[in-house]
Amino acid sequence: MSTFIVNKAGAKIFNNLSNHEELPMPNLNSAAENGVVYEVLSVGMNGRTPIATVKEGDAVVAYMLPFNLYRWAENFLMICRDGVPADIEFGILDEEHKQKLFNRRNYMGNFINAGRQIRIARAFELIENAQNGEVIEITDLTMTVSQLLNNYHNQICAPDEKWTTREETEALHKLLRILSDGIGQLENIN
Repeated sequence: MSTFIVNKAGAKIFNNLSNHEELPMPNLNSAAENGVVYEVLSVGMNGRTPIATVKEGDAVVAYMLPFNLYRWAENFLMICRDGVPADIEFGILDEEHKQKLFNRRNYMGNFINAGRQIRIARAFELIENAQNGEVIEITDLTMTVSQLLNNYHNQICAPDEKWTTREETEALHKLLRILSDGIGQLENIN
């Protein structure tokens, strides 16, 4: 039995995650400092562990990402399903792993706005389904609420940055009402 597979980018993905190194990132003293920029060929998951495949010279290497970049990796997967290459800056600021995508290739589009539009569309699709009395998968509802709550939390922590929009906040409130109503119905079953 093989101990690894080779992903589409050509990197070995080991069955045993301990065979992967964690992506090296410098410690930053301030947000003004630069991290290290990697050409990321793809992002994936091995269970709940995010993996980034990067190009290093002529080599292609898969690295584990810290668990607190799980949501970022999840969003990257939703938006860049085909593993579009992108230059991404990584660094550690105040003990938190940070990342920033550089749009060096025009076809990457605006990563953040693309992700925002996908989240908003999914949120309003769920709201419409609930209003029409259709069944909503609890995993879809909780994942969408979690993503919107994460952005809402980031907005409160960093008010000068644009983490969320009025439309996303409105969707979040409606989805939380739907979730609350569903919990109330479950409580009435007993």
